[in-house]
Amino acid sequence: MGYFTKSGDYQPTMYDVLIRQKKLESAFYYRDLGYGMILFEHKTQGNRQTYLVNSRTQTVYDVMDMSATFNLFSHDDIDIEHVKTLPGADVALRMCAPYEFHIGRYHQGLAPVTWMIDPAAPTVLEGMIDCEGNMVEKFRHRGYLSSNLNEVSPKRILEPATSRTTPPGGTTMPLTNTGLVAWTTCKR
Repeated sequence: MGYFTKSGDYQPTMYDVLIRQKKLESAFYYRDLGYGMILFEHKTQGNRQTYLVNSRTQTVYDVMDMSATFNLFSHDDIDIEHVKTLPGADVALRMCAPYEFHIGRYHQGLAPVTWMIDPAAPTVLEGMIDCEGNMVEKFRHRGYLSSNLNEVSPKRILEPATSRTTPPGGTTMPLTNTGLVAWTTCKR
């Protein structure tokens, strides 16, 4: 939820803004990925601004900016030794997605991610993310994704939470008034 400033002005959160966009069907396309996750992609051609929203926790993850540069992923999320020999490795090392990028449907709190780094070859990288935007399986060339999805290991907290709540089941999850928060578990 938004908050009021000292001067009494209401400041909506990024979550509020995106959900309003969904209701108005204006600036963003949105796609329900299941498991309470929604992907918002800007409608304007040439603008690749993309957000991943966890509607259960009202958390917004900034996936990429308008120039298709990743904000959610880093070099730590790529198997560099494996990728650096592939066609299009320069695109992967620049952390941008000028071609195709796709987050699939969530299943048991995890979703496959595909990222084309060279359409001529074609070279496609695959990874796996959880509900907090943590990469649980590093980007590798298509076909190398492991089948053991039970080893979820969140890696980074992008911003401290502003408040906490305990849902049924006892797992503590943060709520936020800005985007980009990660925590340790996402249970149904």
